[in-house]
Amino acid sequence: MDTKRLITGMALAMVLIGIWYLGLAYVNHLHPDWQKAEEAAATQPAEPATTPQEVAATPTNPSTAPTTSPTGLHAVPTDESKVALLGSDVFDKDAKTPQFAMQVVLTERGAGIAKVTLNQFRQSVKGPALYSFQEPYDDQPDSNALETRTLTVDGVPADANAGWKLEHSDDASSATFTEDFVADSHPVVRLTKTYHLPDVQSSAKTSGGYELRVDYTIQNLADHPITVSTAFNGPTVPPKEVERGADQQVLVGYNTPGPTIKVMQHVIEEFKGAKQQQDLTHNGDDPAVWAGTASVYFDALVLPDTSSPGVTKTDYAVQATNINSDTDTPAEVAMTFQTGDIKLPVSGSASLPLNIFFGPKERTLITNPYYTAFPRQYNETLVIASGFCAFCTFTWLIDVLVKMLTFFHWIVGDWGISIICLVGIVRILLHPITKKSQVHMMKMGKMGPEMERLKKKYGDDKDALNKAMMQFYKEQGLAPVLGCLPMFLQMPIWIALWSALQSTFELRQSPFLYLHHGDWGVHLTWIKDLANPDALISFTPIHIFSFTLSSLNILPLLLSVVFYFQQKFTPKPITTTPEQAQQQKMMTWMSTLLFPIFLYKGPAGLNLYILTSTTFGIIESKVIRDHIKQREEAEKAGRVFVDAKPTRAARRREERDEPPKKKTGLMRWIADLQQRAEDIRRQADKGK
Repeated sequence: MDTKRLITGMALAMVLIGIWYLGLAYVNHLHPDWQKAEEAAATQPAEPATTPQEVAATPTNPSTAPTTSPTGLHAVPTDESKVALLGSDVFDKDAKTPQFAMQVVLTERGAGIAKVTLNQFRQSVKGPALYSFQEPYDDQPDSNALETRTLTVDGVPADANAGWKLEHSDDASSATFTEDFVADSHPVVRLTKTYHLPDVQSSAKTSGGYELRVDYTIQNLADHPITVSTAFNGPTVPPKEVERGADQQVLVGYNTPGPTIKVMQHVIEEFKGAKQQQDLTHNGDDPAVWAGTASVYFDALVLPDTSSPGVTKTDYAVQATNINSDTDTPAEVAMTFQTGDIKLPVSGSASLPLNIFFGPKERTLITNPYYTAFPRQYNETLVIASGFCAFCTFTWLIDVLVKMLTFFHWIVGDWGISIICLVGIVRILLHPITKKSQVHMMKMGKMGPEMERLKKKYGDDKDALNKAMMQFYKEQGLAPVLGCLPMFLQMPIWIALWSALQSTFELRQSPFLYLHHGDWGVHLTWIKDLANPDALISFTPIHIFSFTLSSLNILPLLLSVVFYFQQKFTPKPITTTPEQAQQQKMMTWMSTLLFPIFLYKGPAGLNLYILTSTTFGIIESKVIRDHIKQREEAEKAGRVFVDAKPTRAARRREERDEPPKKKTGLMRWIADLQQRAEDIRRQADKGK
């Protein structure tokens, strides 16, 4: 391998690291088509519905939903407009255990959910407002979560949004809605929805108060058997949490042999053009068990209960549609769950219960036995490996790093300091690899005169030059690939660290160096949210091509400085041509400018880690270089360092402060003769 190939290989490695480790989310954001091959079936637009059931399953425009059927099937109108409140939206900081984990606002429109407030979390670091989501999209009144959209009776669809009546809401734990349908003034069907929200204490060992139970029933009121099906909305997409990357997603859990859950991820930017509407019911032969939406830190998942006693057995079709036709604005993905045909005898009924999870991606929450057991396994939503780096994303390594972060936080009480402690541990573990690489690169840097000699000897014969260089490397115990090998060995650790920092919920809205006591507190740095850019100064967004600048972020600028010094002080391979020297300069500027651009909108926690790690690396590199120089100077002076424990005799000499005895007479003559023979052999090898 010649030097030019080495420089090219290192350049490619640096670019791969930048794209792989730091720009992964950005790449997935720009190229959602790079998802796994199983999603290729969704690349064609959905075929127009031809059967009544399909028509009921895919309503995307409220204005096109049928109000009455040709046979007169319609919901009984009602003038009432009531809402029901379950749970509580009050955060009691003095209570060790709140009564409810959230508040759910229910509306009579489709008996859906108008709003969910998680009362243990704030919406933003900038204010005291509690975290709320699951509100309908703007200008889309029929996008309430869990809103019933259509009812199909004997192949005839009818609008099921209006006509719901709040029957009772006696306490903060349950509420019941009903809707009656008639045809030609005769009762046909009654729909009933009952919402149940458990309190935190009663569900402490199960859902923790974050799972809503919906008992959904369809009752036959006609005087003859009927066949029915119904369609209802899934959850809306949670608000965006981070400024860059594939934050908002549609998640589907598929039943694979085992049984176990395989989670597939669809970023909302994917639902445009030919993929505006996608059928998510199956992934190959694997059926969907649950589906929903998510952000980096929150999940909203719908799990139809199909296994409990007394539950009506039916299959669910799951679809996701971008209801925002404007391609220049963010997608608004609406999910639809459609039941199969259900036959009801006279006075018969169908029970279609649902379990709805509205909660944070806290590891302590969704890694408890209730959420990790089949069919939920919501812990699989913590880190979803996709794209071209999935094969080296090790979940066990991510878990280890998160546990280390948590342990350090338990000791120091600050997540920023915990990240710095994690840097120290990782640098210590990687020190042998780093040291070996530094020694290797310094040796390579001293081979310039020999490379020049070989180049003059072989001229333009590149094949002969390459063979001679490889032979020379072999004789010197060098391998050019070792200079790049440490980078590739560290890639899994870097990717795991990136995933760990991105999936650690506790970093959300956590400041760096914040001192507090009771109601008093003071920020020692400008970093108030480790999960978002550090934003020293925020201002009106400025659009520069596809890049939006909304704040002055200091950490990426500091990264540019430390990257420059890292490249300046890192030993480099020898260059035998002006082109190779120019390539090295380009690599220096690429790492100095390109990486900070990739990371400008990255979370402060990630930038803090990279900044600290790079700074430690510069110091470590200097220590290693100084140590190597000291050894070389000692060897030139006739002193030899031996990496072994001193003998007893040596220790006794040190204690007596007596220098070792010098060789004299015959022994000295033999040693000189051996040294001369060794010098002659080396000269002969060089001549060859």
